Amino acid sequence: MASTETFTMQTYSFKKDNATQNTIVTLQIRMRHKYCQVHLQTYVDDDVALPLTFVREVVVSPVVTSDRFPMPPFVIALPPLRRRSILNALASLGIEGSLCECLALSIEKCVIREAQRFGYKGFEVVAELELTTVYGYAHEMAATSSPSLLRRRRIAAKVDVYDREMAPCSMMAASDPKKIV
Repeated sequence: MASTETFTMQTYSFKKDNATQNTIVTLQIRMRHKYCQVHLQTYVDDDVALPLTFVREVVVSPVVTSDRFPMPPFVIALPPLRRRSILNALASLGIEGSLCECLALSIEKCVIREAQRFGYKGFEVVAELELTTVYGYAHEMAATSSPSLLRRRRIAAKVDVYDREMAPCSMMAASDPKKIV
């Protein structure tokens, strides 16, 4: 069983209107997790291998939102404190390991960019994440030399076209989002 994790992230920020919270920067993370189970099957004949991909199950979790994490101006200005604050926000959602490091780096770049834009105070950064985990099960079947081999080739070609057009989660490993190993 092979698994692949990918993520897409969108960030946005806005200036706060509340005068009492004008000096504090806040960070909020919203996360949705999608699990895809893919069945990979290969028919093997003497010289022909026909790959087939079937999407068996897709489960999408509800959106999980973290608390708003306050980041005073001195935390934003000091890289170790800024990084620790972002890692704590990600850890509150249960994100760990290399995925946590990649996301922390991306969020940190956004916070720095927005701090320079808004002057290190009085804004909020919201990061919306969509994590996708694709589990693939591979099976290999030997095809006999029979007249139905040509029919199987046509079916395989139709399924491959269907997978590319209708089942985008089966193609997540080859798509554009950042791939986590």
